[in-house]
Amino acid sequence: MTHRQRTLDNVVEIRGVGLFSGREVFVRCVPAPEGSGVTFVRVDMPDAPAIPACITRLAPPGSSPLRATSLRQGDATVATIEHIMATVYGLGIDNLRVEVNGPEMPVGDGSAMTYVEPFRRAGLREQGAPAARFSPAAPLWVTEGDVFLALVPHENALTVTYVLDYGRKFLRSQALTIEMSEETFVKEIAPARTYCLRPEIEFFLSRGLGRGATEENTIVVEEDGSMPPGLRFPDECVRHKILDLLGDVALGARLATGRVVGYKSGHVTNVRLARMIRESLARSAQPVAR
Repeated sequence: MTHRQRTLDNVVEIRGVGLFSGREVFVRCVPAPEGSGVTFVRVDMPDAPAIPACITRLAPPGSSPLRATSLRQGDATVATIEHIMATVYGLGIDNLRVEVNGPEMPVGDGSAMTYVEPFRRAGLREQGAPAARFSPAAPLWVTEGDVFLALVPHENALTVTYVLDYGRKFLRSQALTIEMSEETFVKEIAPARTYCLRPEIEFFLSRGLGRGATEENTIVVEEDGSMPPGLRFPDECVRHKILDLLGDVALGARLATGRVVGYKSGHVTNVRLARMIRESLARSAQPVAR
């Protein structure tokens, strides 16, 4: 089946605060021409530097204390991009210009619905050119201690299996397998909010971070495993892990088919897999978005 490239049908404007900075930010998402890919533009900086949403523009490890994914080009950075990138992935958007007047994307309600809902109201427009999609010909995997993340061939669909496990403290193990489609992304993954463990709050606050976190957009997990009432899913945390995974992998390529299996994986291993996907694409001479 041939997929056509897609973009927004209308401009979307979103206001909010950054999860870590607490800084108010304004985002303007603009339809983009076919073949242009997804680009973040820092309109608050001189000459409005543009940063392609690509693994080659990933901010270097250790350059930021944030537990999030950031892009950098020269002096321009955009942090906490994984939720909008997961939305781009889940809705099948290929081309988009994201104009932002600050260094961090807004957290909204802590989930991808911050972007999914206004994007769907704006509508999506199919474009003429075929969309590049990647299906692995051989397994790709990343290991780091007991952390594991793999992408293996799977002919008929894109399926994600993720196991969350903190051992005896905090959350009991959560696992979920889901076959990805636009419908399952919107209903089962996009609404899952970000979460943090109680000790992480003190770590972030001691560094002047986490100023945008609230009880509404961040689930706090206590050492005994207790969480606040009002969860959107009993296993909301593992669903958010899958959300972040999709957003990170989108920096490498959009998968057409394959089986993704993750155990304890986070942003560090997610982007390592995204880089391997990008390298595999380059070796195979398949079309690669910038």
